[in-house]
Amino acid sequence: MVEPIEPRRSAALEWWQALQSERRASPETRARDGLAGQAHLENADTPPPTAVPDTPATEKERLDERALKRRGLMECETCRARRYQDGSNDPGVSFKAPGHIPAQLSGAMVRAHEQEHVRREQSRADAQGREVIAQSVRIFTSVCPECGRVYVSGGKTTTVTRARRPSAAPLDFYA
Repeated sequence: MVEPIEPRRSAALEWWQALQSERRASPETRARDGLAGQAHLENADTPPPTAVPDTPATEKERLDERALKRRGLMECETCRARRYQDGSNDPGVSFKAPGHIPAQLSGAMVRAHEQEHVRREQSRADAQGREVIAQSVRIFTSVCPECGRVYVSGGKTTTVTRARRPSAAPLDFYA
């Protein structure tokens, strides 16, 4: 039998619930507890608009190692050691030598690298007297096994060209 998991209560929600219970208390109880002069409790009908963020110290106490790495509070060794290198035979693009890219920048860097391939294939086709029929870029993502972050793991550019057709005389459909 599966039992439901108790949802984590934020500090803001606990504060709001305590505030509501104080509002419901009788004036005698409030006077006894020293809350009679707190007028700001009377106007709190709605919960706070944003939750109070946990401090890093309480997060470290509450979260497991993987969650700490995902939030950037601990360093992930797998992400730190990840290297990117171009596997194509095109010598004029970046990342011919392996280099590190942070997970936050990997998407932009891989897209820029694949755009280099697109432009070089277009210019190569033009120099050979061919025309580009279709080009596509695929971006691949993966999940880090250590911290669980999603990162861009690579890309692939595909270009289809054909020989230019000789320009024929335009057809006159009204003749």
